[in-house]
Amino acid sequence: MGVKVDGRQLHHLRFADDIVLITPTIIQAERMLADFDRVCGNVGLQLNLTKTMFMRN
Repeated sequence: MGVKVDGRQLHHLRFADDIVLITPTIIQAERMLADFDRVCGNVGLQLNLTKTMFMRN
């Protein structure tokens, strides 16, 4: 049983729906979020911007 992904048979799948990106500047955070969004799009995932937030210390 399982599913084949990129030629590999996967038997155990794990999912995460939260991520924390930590950067020293807001500019780097915006760049990292854009990169993350692009990579997610490459595999068919999409960020939910209504649940996305920036926090600053």
